Amino acid sequence: MAGVVVADADGGLGARCSGSARSQLRAHHRQQAAEKLAAGPAWQDWDLVFSTPAGTPIDPRDDWEDWRSVLAEADIRAARVHDARHTAATLLLDQGIRNCSQERS
Repeated sequence: MAGVVVADADGGLGARCSGSARSQLRAHHRQQAAEKLAAGPAWQDWDLVFSTPAGTPIDPRDDWEDWRSVLAEADIRAARVHDARHTAATLLLDQGIRNCSQERS
């Protein structure tokens, strides 16, 4: 896909996921394995956690449109995904969950 840059963004953080997040990622991996099987030879293995049903990167424009649809359906004003990340972190901190953000050194 033209213009897509694929980089290892994990930085070893995967090993520090909570049990719930690990469980959800495993379930997602099983779903993705089913998509891979269904796609057959059309599957393109980019080794992505989140991809299209054919294994290719998700077009950022499609992702943005999906995000806007979710917000509209929930009757929430338009906002960037980045803003939602900060809101989620704040809500988690308010609930006493302290390991929800990554500190930068």
